[in-house]
Amino acid sequence: MNLCPPNLMQEIVRCATDSVICANASGEVIWVNQQFAEMSGYTLEEVVGRRPGSVLQGPETDPATVAMIRKSIQHQKEITTEILNYRKDGSPYWIKLTITPIFDERGNLTNFLSIERDVTKYRELIDQAASASEREKIKNNDLKLIGQMANWLFSAQSLEELVSVIGESMAHIFPHAHGALYLYSNSRDCLEYAAGWGIERDKEEHFKPDNCWALRRGKNYTYGAQEISMPCGHVAEPKGAYACMPIIAHGDMIGMLHFDFFRLPRRGLNEGERLRLERKLELAQICVEQISLATAIVRLQSELRTNSVKDPLTGLWNRRWFLDMAANELRRATKSNKPLAMVMLDVDHFKRFNDEHGHDAGDTALKVLSAHLADID
Repeated sequence: MNLCPPNLMQEIVRCATDSVICANASGEVIWVNQQFAEMSGYTLEEVVGRRPGSVLQGPETDPATVAMIRKSIQHQKEITTEILNYRKDGSPYWIKLTITPIFDERGNLTNFLSIERDVTKYRELIDQAASASEREKIKNNDLKLIGQMANWLFSAQSLEELVSVIGESMAHIFPHAHGALYLYSNSRDCLEYAAGWGIERDKEEHFKPDNCWALRRGKNYTYGAQEISMPCGHVAEPKGAYACMPIIAHGDMIGMLHFDFFRLPRRGLNEGERLRLERKLELAQICVEQISLATAIVRLQSELRTNSVKDPLTGLWNRRWFLDMAANELRRATKSNKPLAMVMLDVDHFKRFNDEHGHDAGDTALKVLSAHLADID
C-alpha cells in the first residue's frame, strides 16, 4: 500500500480551504494552518500554547455547546457541532467544527485535530428564514384577531356596543401599546374619551379637535416617523412614537384612535424599529377601516330603526312603536298584577284649522303641540 509522503500531507493541510488546528493531548495549540489565520485573524504565534476556546469564544457563545465540547474532549470522543466564535477584531462568526482525538499505536492519546468551516452566511440565511417564519406567524395571528374583532363589530347594534368591542379588541391586537378611542361630542366642539387599553385614563378626558394634527389635517399622523415631528396638543409629553388615526363614517369624521407605541423611541428610529412601526401602522389602519365601516352600518341601522318607529314630522312615537310598547306593558302588568292606564287625547277642530289656514300651518300646529307634549313628564 502506497502511503502519502509526509511532505505532501503537510502541503495538503496547509492549502486546505478549512481551518485546521492541531493541539496536544492537553488541548493546547501546537500548530494552525494559514486558513485559520485568515478566518480568525490570529497568527500561530498568538495562539500557540493556548486552548482554542480561550482565544475564540466570546460573550454570545453558547455555554451548553462549550460544555458539550469539553465533555467530548475529556472522554476522548469525536464531536461535530456548530459554535459562535469571535475574530481578533471582535467580530462574531459561526463555524462548524469536528474535533477528532489522535491516538498512537498503543492507543495512547497524543493530539486533537480540529477541522473548522465558516458557516456564518449559512446561519444568517437560517436566521432570516426563521425570522420570516416568525413574522408570518405573528401576521397570521394578528389577522386572526382582527377577524374576530370584525365579527363582533358587525354584530353590534349600538354605538355603546361598538365602543366596548373596540376597547376589548385593541388590548389583544396591540398588547405592547397603549391607546384610546375618542369620539366627537354631540356639540362637535371637542372629542371625549370613550374607551382605552393598556393604562388607566381619566374618563372625563377631552380635547379640542385643533389639538390633534391628524384631525386638523384630516389624515393619519405618526409622531416619530419622520425627522421633523411635532407632538399633538393632547399628548403632553410623548414617551415614544405614537399615531393618531381619524375614524370616518359615511364621510363624517366621528372620532379618532390614538396608539401609543411607547416601546419605540420618539426620535432616531433605526431601520429595524422603523420596520416595526410600519407593521404596527398597517395593522392599525386595517383596524380603523373595520371600525369606520362598522360604525357607518350601526349609524344607518339606528337611523332606520328611528325612522320606522317615529313620525318624521312631529318626532313622536308612531303606531308601530305603540303596538310593540303596549304589548310589552300589558305583559308586564299581567305578570306583576298591577293596573295599567292609557291616556288618549284629540286635537279639537284640527281639520277646520287645516282647511282654513293650509297644510303648512297645520303641520306647524302639530309640531308645536308635539313639542309641548314631549316636555310633559
